[in-house]
Amino acid sequence: MRLILFFTLCSFLSTTYAQLNMELLSEVTYPGSIGNDVWGYVSPEGDEYAIMGTFDGVSIVNITDPRNPVEVDFIDQQGSTWRDMKTWGEFAYVTADEPGTTDGLLVIDMSSLPDSITFENQNLELPSGEIINTCHNIYIDEFGFAYLAGCGDINNGGLLMWDVRTTPGTPIFAGLGAPEYSHDVYVRNNLAYSSEISRTPQTTFSIYDVSDKSNVMTLGSQTTTGNATHNAWLSDDGNTLFTTDEVANAPIGSYDVSDPSNITLLDEYRPTETLGTGVVPHNVHVWNDWLIISYYTDGCKVVDASRPGNLIEVGNFDTFFGPGAGFNGAWGAYPFFPSGTVVLGDMGIDNTNGAENGRLVVLAPTYVRASYLEGNVTDAVTGNPINNASVTSTDIGIIEFSKADGVYKTGSHLTGDFEVTVDAFGYAAESRTVTLENGVLTTENFILTPSERVSVSGIVVDEATNDPIENAQVKIIIDGFQYDAISDAMGQFLIEDFVTGTYDIIVGKWGYNYSIIADENISGVNPVYDLTINLSEGFQDLFSLDLGWETTFFGLQGAWERGVPIGQEAGGGPDILLAPGFDSDDAGDECYVTGNDQDLFNGVLFGEAVLISPSFDVSSMAKAVMTYDTWFWVSSFNGFPDSEDFIISIDNGIDIVPIDTIEFDLSGIINGIEVTEWKSSGDIVIEDYIDITDDMRLVLNISESGFDSAVEGGLDNFKIVDALNSSIGNLAISENLRIFPNPSQDRFTVLIPDDLDNQELKMTILDINGRVVESTTSYQSDRFSFGENLQQGVYMIQLIGQNYRSPQTRIIKM
Repeated sequence: MRLILFFTLCSFLSTTYAQLNMELLSEVTYPGSIGNDVWGYVSPEGDEYAIMGTFDGVSIVNITDPRNPVEVDFIDQQGSTWRDMKTWGEFAYVTADEPGTTDGLLVIDMSSLPDSITFENQNLELPSGEIINTCHNIYIDEFGFAYLAGCGDINNGGLLMWDVRTTPGTPIFAGLGAPEYSHDVYVRNNLAYSSEISRTPQTTFSIYDVSDKSNVMTLGSQTTTGNATHNAWLSDDGNTLFTTDEVANAPIGSYDVSDPSNITLLDEYRPTETLGTGVVPHNVHVWNDWLIISYYTDGCKVVDASRPGNLIEVGNFDTFFGPGAGFNGAWGAYPFFPSGTVVLGDMGIDNTNGAENGRLVVLAPTYVRASYLEGNVTDAVTGNPINNASVTSTDIGIIEFSKADGVYKTGSHLTGDFEVTVDAFGYAAESRTVTLENGVLTTENFILTPSERVSVSGIVVDEATNDPIENAQVKIIIDGFQYDAISDAMGQFLIEDFVTGTYDIIVGKWGYNYSIIADENISGVNPVYDLTINLSEGFQDLFSLDLGWETTFFGLQGAWERGVPIGQEAGGGPDILLAPGFDSDDAGDECYVTGNDQDLFNGVLFGEAVLISPSFDVSSMAKAVMTYDTWFWVSSFNGFPDSEDFIISIDNGIDIVPIDTIEFDLSGIINGIEVTEWKSSGDIVIEDYIDITDDMRLVLNISESGFDSAVEGGLDNFKIVDALNSSIGNLAISENLRIFPNPSQDRFTVLIPDDLDNQELKMTILDINGRVVESTTSYQSDRFSFGENLQQGVYMIQLIGQNYRSPQTRIIKM
């Protein structure tokens, strides 16, 4: 028997864990071995046992007294990161899915408990002669049929069905499911709900009629939001299926499956406290219309699903305290003991020191029904529904949005009187006090008054010739909302029903420099607001607009995409890097990024990502000089970053010549984190590398040839100027700010450039994910002093004034 450590609840543990309506009763720790899934067994005498999987084997723990768990036995097995287990009668059946192992199906006879157990490894043989050595998952239905899922290449990983009722402990082959890889499966009333995480081009869950094991029929399928369907579980009434997607920030999905040929999405749950931070859901189970969810680094979540169109969190218990998100922490939770005890299987990986101590966590939940708040949001003038209106309550952490029909559904675990505010772009916000009560639906309808509206017209012309410019893109932005327009053959555009306010305007077209108008006050003095926008010839792309760059990708993941970059932050060593959560120093927030996701390992993997600019002709320039900003990182799975490079080339239609090779750089490590920054290319004189033609393109290539690392990069602030006669844009860009001391343990001082010390300047401080944490304005001063309230970490600082914008400069608070 292995060394097992037991912990019962004490004041130290009770103050260590974040929890809501869940009490920690005890823990069992497995030193030196990660934990995985967990299941439960109840003996004929009513004793309760946890069946806990670890890398090294399977532990049987008596939890009849949940505060004093007792391990009955530990079954040594070949090492496997993945185990899954289910019970039928007095037998437990356990799968393992580590490549190269040969243990097959572990069959445990529990009939001699509480004294002992016996077990046998069975390598089941199919009529075809194929032998089962590994399987990813197992489920056993109410009729005593076991469904093995993901058994290597057998049936292409599709379901294998076995009778475990007729001869308990000795499975009898019953049939094959569809030859589509099944990662997990749930079966009830001869309907199998298969989570097909690897199906291409889109992952789905599929519903199969398995009443005739020799002739399985497909009834329907549904793509899930995260496109990585991991597991599914059916509601008590059989009408709703709840799903998980094993990717960062994915929701728990709620689907009406009462008609398998017409599956509809009802709601999606995401944990409010960690919204957008990259947490990954793993498994969901259903008990009496509560969802019990294992959420990796977010622990165990309890969600009221009695109204499946309005999923509300009512309990939680977090077991992970390391930095970052990812695939550590809670693996699975079993909620089906008659006593109500919940057992949680935790991987037990400590990111700070690499320790692996899998844990069985024993919990006592207090199940409460949510206080439901539902209603609709409509326009006070037209009566039409308002889409995407925010419904918030800071008192209870509600963040919800109305749908296209104006309907919103939300709620809380709390009861009482709370202020709720409903707001939508183009409307005056409305706040009111609502009364919430557990288990009660409160209906509140909101009617919003429209803000002032005008029409906005404009014309885009060539600055030198005054000729109209066709197909110029116009983007008008305010507080995250934007209007878009395209100029016609006369250079004109029109936007009707325009909400008045102060906007930033970005206009561009390939072959011209951007025009950027900041803080334009578009008021309702006239029914039509006219704009004239001049563009100067040149080549510039800040990627705030889609000017026609082409992307190609070959591989598993990590294609180039244009958008607002998602910051990536993790600790644990120099092989785990930090990607910028902001674009380079230019107007707008967008750039090009490969694998733009909060998952650190979602970069280019076993493939090649290529980004190609539109054609440009610089033959008329006396000296064509190109500049751009980039960043690049390599995240290694084995602790040793590869020598993969980011290669940038110029194609003149005849030859392709490399002009820049960006190598992985470990010089910026701070507290074990590689801080990856935007870096300027410096001036690249095109004719020094390749002959000038009238059909040239920039080509960016990021590739990774294996599976031992993921690589990722970004591109922004591209421009080509004539170095002998150039003028670009209308924002003056200074050199890096003078900041001292940096790093600092207390305050920082920023010296304002001499030519700006008589104008109003705004200083903005952003965290590493691009969120503004501090902002202040100064007038007629030669310096800013700040930073005493900043937490330890890495920040970016920028000064902005009239016709002036400094580069973002890194500061470090120690």
